[in-house]
Amino acid sequence: MEHGVRLVADAYDRVAEQSRCNHTALARAWNNAAKNYLLQYTAQLTHLAPQSTLRVIELACGKGGELHKWNAIAASMDCTVDWRGADVSEASLRVAHQRFLQHRTAHMVGDDDRRFVCADVGSKLAKQDIEALTPDGPAHVVSMQMAFHYMWKSNDILHNWCSNVAEILQEGGVCVVTYFDAQAMLHGSTEQTQTEYSFLQGSTVVRFDGTQRAQDARTQSGVPYTFSMQGSVDDAVEYTVRVRELVRIARTHQLELLRIVRLIDLPVRHAKIDATQARRVLKGALDGSTHSARGAHADVSDMANFARFYRGLILVKRST
Repeated sequence: MEHGVRLVADAYDRVAEQSRCNHTALARAWNNAAKNYLLQYTAQLTHLAPQSTLRVIELACGKGGELHKWNAIAASMDCTVDWRGADVSEASLRVAHQRFLQHRTAHMVGDDDRRFVCADVGSKLAKQDIEALTPDGPAHVVSMQMAFHYMWKSNDILHNWCSNVAEILQEGGVCVVTYFDAQAMLHGSTEQTQTEYSFLQGSTVVRFDGTQRAQDARTQSGVPYTFSMQGSVDDAVEYTVRVRELVRIARTHQLELLRIVRLIDLPVRHAKIDATQARRVLKGALDGSTHSARGAHADVSDMANFARFYRGLILVKRST
């Protein structure tokens, strides 16, 4: 395993069993609520017939945080879901497997041990890993949540990722990814020489190594920065994403960009933010406001500001 990938794997291994920081709990709650809507929209694009089986492959699946979402989606579509995952962290996969066994319902099929594979999805997947992920044929949906920025370390890695997606996704199938858009954050800054950005009462920090690197990151893809969030991976090296370059590279692998989504634009509903507060806070964030809703959690306005920099992309695999 390549050295940089090993560092990422080790970091995720360390936090696989850790609890989450209070300062980031609300942001995670919002993030999960937003992804619920995005994944529901993506699943509907498959036009799957009732009583069918929706085949979903989660790349960088981590501890299986999306498992319950796909379970609920299958129930709403009156189908079953065959959900499988790949991740670079063995410790995270053990947690994901436990979750799968504990939370599996009648809407989730299968129980084989090869449901999860330990692999770097930025390298070409081995034949046995592809076979484990696609035992009944290519997926209807490939999903990668909050890990897509790792694929931008180099064009070779991005090509490998696109190739993997194309190989495990059926023609007409859809791929959905979410990521932190560091370039949007930089463009929203009034200080052109700023190299460090703090969110959520300082519990989350995005840091560029030098003024020139931050300036380069405004326009270039693959520029490294460190992303630290308490209760999650500290100082993970991530990379800036340039959608224009993705479109070009994806097309060489039969993938077409279908939609770009700002997650904060999605209609969020969550127990920790009631509907009135959610609309007010998220609209305020879109308008550049920093106010928080009356009676809301103290971190809500900061969370809304942070949430503006999350993006979702949906790609479709075209016919040959």
